[in-house]
Amino acid sequence: MQGVNPSAHALVASIGQATQRRFIAAGFLAIINARESIESEPIMAHARISTDPAVMMGKPCIKGTRITVELVLRKLGAGRSLADLIEAYPQLTEDDLRAALAFAADYMQHETVLAAE
Repeated sequence: MQGVNPSAHALVASIGQATQRRFIAAGFLAIINARESIESEPIMAHARISTDPAVMMGKPCIKGTRITVELVLRKLGAGRSLADLIEAYPQLTEDDLRAALAFAADYMQHETVLAAE
């Protein structure tokens, strides 16, 4: 697999063909974030986003809260506005919400997708 992190290739190869077939049958592509999952490095630094294994099982959260980046993305994706979220979660600021969006964009930028064959 040209252009793919060798560790990612080894991980996919190690799961076995039967498991790979189950993922393909379920409609999944093998998606591996090479920077976080394989090399265990921090993805990127965002001043307003924190990850702590003791908070929300290590999911990225708005710093000082238990509000995950995922929650922010899901609410915005469902049609809520920034103002709606700030009203619902008064501890958040517009800068916090924009940081969550920037974090998600940076996360996706570093994702490696391995095509299922």
